Amino acid sequence: LGQVEATANRIAHGDLITRLPDAPYDDEIGRLCKAINQMAEDLTKTERMKNEFISSVSHELRTPIAVIRGYSDLLARWGKTDEQVLGEAIDAIRTEADNMKSIVEQLLYLAKLGSFRLNPTSFDLADAVHEIVDAYDMTSMDRTMTCSAARGLIIYADRGLTVELIRVITDNAIKYTHAGGTISVTAAKSENGVSVSVADNGIGISEEDLPHIFDRFYRCDKARRRSEGSTGLGLAIAKSIAEMMGGSITAKSVLGKGSVFTMFLPLVTPAARRGADAEA
Repeated sequence: LGQVEATANRIAHGDLITRLPDAPYDDEIGRLCKAINQMAEDLTKTERMKNEFISSVSHELRTPIAVIRGYSDLLARWGKTDEQVLGEAIDAIRTEADNMKSIVEQLLYLAKLGSFRLNPTSFDLADAVHEIVDAYDMTSMDRTMTCSAARGLIIYADRGLTVELIRVITDNAIKYTHAGGTISVTAAKSENGVSVSVADNGIGISEEDLPHIFDRFYRCDKARRRSEGSTGLGLAIAKSIAEMMGGSITAKSVLGKGSVFTMFLPLVTPAARRGADAEA
């Protein structure tokens, strides 16, 4: 017990390398040792993810800050008398300021999701899907939007988050589908829940990039995606929302031919089920 206590104290004070030796017996002491080692592993993983996240945020903000600083210096030297330099600098500063604004807003949204209080209600998912597609169809007239969702897909979930999830994926499909392309949104019942698929015939994703697209700040083509206004956070947000509601999201894609994102949601989200059980 003395060794267990000493190891637990070291872990509590930040020593995440220390581990207890495997206990020879499956008794209370043995299970306690396993629990402490698992706790240390979880803390190590959390610490690593935190450091990677901070590093990624710093890297993402460094580029727009550098661009703004560079064009500010250019304005100070030449912009007062050269209208071409003035116009170029203003456009670049505005673009990078918008990039920073998007990054900060989506970071705040991710942080909010970590402590988000779900507000589940009963609603027809098909109605929500049709509303989303109709809205995008009005604003994306150079692309063909189609929707297949039969009424009666009743789920008990947070409607606002569900709509945001579908919007993120649909917006992503539109962003990477050239003019004249097609985006198809389909909703249907599946085993123990409902599924929503967003398919496009856009630029697609390479096999190398596909496993990483839900990672925060990951962009398949970093230079090109930045110019298109991508922060590399949209799909990470979508994955977080899906998992919050007890669902999942997967992607299939062929480079140059298009992608299909499929979201699964249970008929009753875990949080809603727990709330119902508590009321009973």
